Amino acid sequence: MKTCGLAVFNNDKFVGELTSSQSLYHLILSNNFSSTTINIPSPFSDVEYISLYLAKTKSNNKVKIVNGSPYITCDISLSGRVISSSVSANYLTNENLMKLKDYANSYFKAQFLDYLYKTSIEYKSDIVGFGKSAVKNFSNLKEWKDFDWLNNYSNSFFNVNVDTQILSSYLVIGNSK
Repeated sequence: MKTCGLAVFNNDKFVGELTSSQSLYHLILSNNFSSTTINIPSPFSDVEYISLYLAKTKSNNKVKIVNGSPYITCDISLSGRVISSSVSANYLTNENLMKLKDYANSYFKAQFLDYLYKTSIEYKSDIVGFGKSAVKNFSNLKEWKDFDWLNNYSNSFFNVNVDTQILSSYLVIGNSK
């Protein structure tokens, strides 16, 4: 059974579906996110995952027009709490918490970029609503209409910065042998 998140439309035409994870990234980027639990790969082991409870997110999105193409910067703040992991990861040390934070930042950055390029190139649909910020780059309505945002959105370049604050709840899943 295939699970889906959001249906994506370009104008009134159905163009695809987002996975549940991509729907999460959509909610965060559009500042409509509340909270969730997500599993990310562990930076301490290739075969383990870490469960994070995410809440208190904020995305500050800015659009500039550079050489005729949209250049979109997304500064994303995430606040998470480790709710479970394996015994092998000790979150009581600042060093391991920093390693997890750095890993989470790079992991989430890659996920956001995948989502953004999928919606812009594959679906050609500005479902986050970056156009609301882009319109500020034009001095009048004619320039805005001539730019044809909905068609030019597929030419966008993205700069994503993620700052993840992580706290440990110290709940650890042990090996039951």
